[in-house]
Amino acid sequence: MKAPERATLVLAEACERFAHFGLLSILALYLTASTATGGSGWATGDALKLVGTYSAGIYAVSVVGGWLADRVIGTWRGVKAGSIAMVAGHAILVSSQFFHAFGRWIDPQTMLYVGLSLIVLGTGLFKPNVTVLFGQAFPAEGVARERGFLLFYVGINFGSMLGPILAGGLGERVAWGWGFVAAGSASLIACLALAIPGRRAIPVSSATIAPEAGGGSWRDVASRYRVLLAMALASVLFWTALEQSAGLLSLYAYHHTDRFLLGFEVPATWMQSLEPLLVLAVAPAVAGLWLYLDRTGRVPGVGTRAAIGLFSLTFAFVLFVGATMERDAVGKSSLAWLVAGYLSIATAEVLIWTMSLSMVTKIAPPARSGQVMGAWYLTYALGAFLAGRIGAEVDSWGDRVVFGVIAALTGGAALLYLLARRRMAVWERRALSL
Repeated sequence: MKAPERATLVLAEACERFAHFGLLSILALYLTASTATGGSGWATGDALKLVGTYSAGIYAVSVVGGWLADRVIGTWRGVKAGSIAMVAGHAILVSSQFFHAFGRWIDPQTMLYVGLSLIVLGTGLFKPNVTVLFGQAFPAEGVARERGFLLFYVGINFGSMLGPILAGGLGERVAWGWGFVAAGSASLIACLALAIPGRRAIPVSSATIAPEAGGGSWRDVASRYRVLLAMALASVLFWTALEQSAGLLSLYAYHHTDRFLLGFEVPATWMQSLEPLLVLAVAPAVAGLWLYLDRTGRVPGVGTRAAIGLFSLTFAFVLFVGATMERDAVGKSSLAWLVAGYLSIATAEVLIWTMSLSMVTKIAPPARSGQVMGAWYLTYALGAFLAGRIGAEVDSWGDRVVFGVIAALTGGAALLYLLARRRMAVWERRALSL
């Protein structure tokens, strides 16, 4: 069975991200909106916990998805099965909004849980395996793979940017159900795109377990896992911060931000498009920088890049603290605080997440690439879970304290990475020698 070419994989992943972030952009707002406006009427804390649990579940299931691909069904079949399950989940969410006859047998809240669960299952199969499939198209040596993943991430962020604009805008301004329709349509496009094999097919991993590649001393092998663990901490903190955009930051933009721009009130859901839009602006510059540094032999190690990315996250949440101070002083905060904060988050994303994806596909044992990538997405799961739990404390702590706690966590970790950068550089060299 042939897999599609790289361009098709980028399209499918972009559509999946459109569906994911389009749904996330309205989920907290839909849950907390009154039933009179078509919402669910949930308390803020309960809604943020569900959003965090849903996001965490997607990437926790990625461990199972990676294992199934490596051991049972193969990488390409995992991608296809995941896309079908996602379409089914979105179809149930749409049905809960438009086909009220189903309410005679299944109440809308049950349909919400079932639909979200199917999306969790499908994304858990899709995400780790499409990343592995794309990584197989690049050599392990040099920065070609990292630059490739930067371009891959441009496609991802293009979908992530459009999802909140279209699905979020329809849900917030027209009806929540039409937001679900837009997100589900993108998921369907991804599924249909994967049904058409490309002419320049990427090699497909077999479900048969290949021999473990590599060798080296126990010290070199240990360095591989030390690098992975070190990057995992940075990834958990990054996603704990970023996932606030779908929860607490979304509600903050809706209730506490002056969103009028030239007489037009910017929908709160559109604010979640800012970060991926800014990633599209930052990523090409970073790709060019890596190419220049690679030619001159001065590419910084993972420790240095993680430290810079975490400092950038810290600065973003310091800005959000400033926004709450202006809100308390004049009633609402300026849109500029969120724009500047999302720019800092976008810079952190390019430095931390694309580096992580590239490094994991480089140093993971080839026979277990799907499992390692699935396990890697546990860092997203843990980050999303922590984001929901920390964000839910807004009712007792207040938003300023929540933003300050996240700034303290990321800032402290950045200092640790800066101090450990030389040791991590040694681990990185040993890991890449395997």
